[in-house]
Amino acid sequence: MSLSRRRFMQLPLAAIVLVLAAMVWRPTPAAAVAVTWVGNLNPGGNNPQTILSTGAIFITVEAYLPGVTDAAGQGAGISCALHFGQVSYFGGPWSNVLDLTMAYVGDVGLTDRYGITLGPLPPGLYEYTAWCSADGGLTKTWHDVASTGGNGKLTVTPFAPPTATPTPLAPTPTPTPAPPPTPTPTAVPGIVIQDVINLTPSGLAPQTIAAGGSLFITVDVLAPGITPPPGPGFGIQCWLHFGQVPFFGGPWSNITDLPMFYVGDIGARDRYGINLGPLSAGRYEYTAWCSGNGGLTEKWADLSVGGNGKITVVAAPPPPPPTPTPFPTFPMPTLPPPPPPGPCQELLVNGGFEANGAWKIGSTAQPAAYVGAPNPMRSGLRSMRLGFVPPQTDANTFSSVGQVVTIPANATTAFINFWYFPMSTDPAGGFDRQELILLNPWTNTTVQVLWRVTQNTGAWQNLQFDLTPYIGQTLLIYFNARNSGNGPSTAMFLDDVSVQACYPAVWPTLPPPLPPIYPPVVTPIPTVGVMAVPETPAGAATTVSILGVVETGTPMPMAAQPSPTVAWPTATATSQPSRTGLSEIFSDISPIVLICIAGVLALLVVALVLEYWQRRQQGGSRS
Repeated sequence: MSLSRRRFMQLPLAAIVLVLAAMVWRPTPAAAVAVTWVGNLNPGGNNPQTILSTGAIFITVEAYLPGVTDAAGQGAGISCALHFGQVSYFGGPWSNVLDLTMAYVGDVGLTDRYGITLGPLPPGLYEYTAWCSADGGLTKTWHDVASTGGNGKLTVTPFAPPTATPTPLAPTPTPTPAPPPTPTPTAVPGIVIQDVINLTPSGLAPQTIAAGGSLFITVDVLAPGITPPPGPGFGIQCWLHFGQVPFFGGPWSNITDLPMFYVGDIGARDRYGINLGPLSAGRYEYTAWCSGNGGLTEKWADLSVGGNGKITVVAAPPPPPPTPTPFPTFPMPTLPPPPPPGPCQELLVNGGFEANGAWKIGSTAQPAAYVGAPNPMRSGLRSMRLGFVPPQTDANTFSSVGQVVTIPANATTAFINFWYFPMSTDPAGGFDRQELILLNPWTNTTVQVLWRVTQNTGAWQNLQFDLTPYIGQTLLIYFNARNSGNGPSTAMFLDDVSVQACYPAVWPTLPPPLPPIYPPVVTPIPTVGVMAVPETPAGAATTVSILGVVETGTPMPMAAQPSPTVAWPTATATSQPSRTGLSEIFSDISPIVLICIAGVLALLVVALVLEYWQRRQQGGSRS
């Protein structure tokens, strides 16, 4: 064999080696990219903060990654999160730890700044820090605690309502400005708000909406050095303060404060707004106030032009009668009966308060309590008391009880039903109230205020609210009796509380109909002529003609044959080998391996052709 031919025959072996190497080789994953530095947490540990439980605080942090954050705009792939938890004392162990995603808010030199508004939070002590990542959170770079004095520190105090309601305007043709708000005490730290103006719509433009509608209300706030654009001023919060009136300028009732949200910049001022509604039919007045220290002090809107805003809510008109159709009417087909009501599942535990447990009682100056006779009870032996029962002397505190429930996602409807026994010496519209609120169980933020009144009926009453919009959510069912500490006391008793989730009705499954049974069809058998065969004596020769061939012979007796014995195979539990198709085999091989295999086959074909050609040449030379 020639040297060139030997070298050529070694090519398939080299190709096979390449195929095996390609099957074993796996690419090395790229190294993770980490953010180089995270720092300047603001407010940091060297600047502890205090806010109200209804307030919030804006927290920022800066991240740096060379070649990514030093360009204008948000660095590609950078994400940051606020990491915070509750502590019993600053420096103590954390509980209820959460990570909240922060949003990009701008550039600071070579770094990107991220921020988040934290709150409202339940009263207590909190610590927080932050981390940033360039690979979706796989690699985290934590805040450099040395840059700002360690973890941030936050004290959340209980919310105390304003000590006085702004005096409504007198019912005169010319609006009378409301009295000036109480001056801010100099001892309270926080941001100085210069003015709150431009309540829109103002009292000069009374509004009328339908009972199912809503109204967007805005107000502008100025805090020098804080509110100039861009973005919301740090630490600024605003609330809409509204109530129902029998006539414009009359006394307020059902007073509520709702948080407003930043909607943009108007010159050097920040604008806050809220969508108010839907409301029940009647007349309402509203104003607004803002705070720079979490609500400890209020700056009320300037009402010197137009006074309080005015809303008239009218009942929705009835639907128009159906238009008669000129077509003749046809009898409606008979509809099947409606399905039976679906089953319902009770989600609350210990709704009758007959045992101690399941309910979380708020730790306040007047905590709720399980009580028995002689207190009011609707059923069983006990009920739940909230608040100060008259003639007890009240205090500025909450008295609450709650329980966390999860409404299953496969439910079709859900509702809450409860009985309450209200008692109060505070007139309707005061700061004392009885209420039911849906809260977020992780952040204690308000999801929906279902019920808020100040009643003194002294009798058991029943209420039910639809929870269908909250299917699939986890909620804190929160009952509260609020006392403002102004003298009158307010309480209520709860009993037979129920939260139920209902599911779709299931129709009974009927067996499929049997196929129809038809009588058998009898087919007549045609009559065929039978040829008579003469009998042959025993032992005589028989002549048979088959297809023209004549066979003659004497029949041979047949020996008795034993019945065959069939040996049936015994079934054994053996695993059957799995059969894998070619498509499944090749689906697991990478394209590189397939190309190498095809190259090996091509080289083998070429080698065989050359071998055949050389043998032809050698044979010709011999001849």
